[in-house]
Order: sequence, then C-alpha cells, then structure tokens
Amino acid sequence: MLLQNGANPKAVAERLGHDVRTLMETYAHIMPNIQEELAADFGSTFYRKEKPKKRNAK
Repeated sequence: MLLQNGANPKAVAERLGHDVRTLMETYAHIMPNIQEELAADFGSTFYRKEKPKKRNAK
C-alpha cells in the first residue's frame, strides 16, 4: 500500500528489512500500472507548457 501511495521504495524496503531490489521483485506485481504512471509523470514534468511571463509595461 505504501508503494501504491507513492512512498519512497528505499524507505519502505528499510522498514520491511529488505533491500530495494528484493522489495521491488517481491511486491512490484501489485503495481500493474507503474510504467504508465511513470510515463505520464515524465511527460508532465519534462513537456509541460509554461505560460509566458508577463512583461511589465512602462
């Protein structure tokens, strides 16, 4: 549940006494949409269109 809610995998692994690799190999199957979510996050982070800044009129 922590992974599904966006918790840091390293912190979750430490809490469970695993290393990150073991955690992900054991529990990643519960997150079937992880690649789609990652792609969407990547796209919104790197391809967002920012509004041009307004110039001060003098």
